[in-house]
Amino acid sequence: LAFYTYSKWKKLDLWKHADLIAIGIPLGHAIGRIGCHLIGDHIGRQTIVPWGITLSGGITHPISLYEAIALFVIWAYVYKTKDKKRFDGALFSIYIISYSFFRFFKDFLGLDPTYLGLTVAQYLSLIFFIGFGLFYYIRSKK
Repeated sequence: LAFYTYSKWKKLDLWKHADLIAIGIPLGHAIGRIGCHLIGDHIGRQTIVPWGITLSGGITHPISLYEAIALFVIWAYVYKTKDKKRFDGALFSIYIISYSFFRFFKDFLGLDPTYLGLTVAQYLSLIFFIGFGLFYYIRSKK
């Protein structure tokens, strides 16, 4: 919302600038998730997988690391396709679509409270996935 407001106030091309920041956001987000892992934030469900980590007295899914890996992959893809984008807003859309898809499924491994079977983040992920999926589809047809 702040970026949108600033873009309108300064009369900037919102989607062109969104693509510029989309190149760095997944990388910064991934580094932030590594920090979450290092301080023991975002505890996953208990597991028996061999790569589980010991937190809160049991072996749990390292969901912060899952997220960091996914974000590094998203960053690499966005960075790789930056010169081949088809329209302004494409890179930002790719980031939002990819992250929301991952986040929806990752939250099944977490311990956040659910409402009607899904977390708040999963509901938001669905909204962003569908919204930016439609945006990408419509803009790519022009």
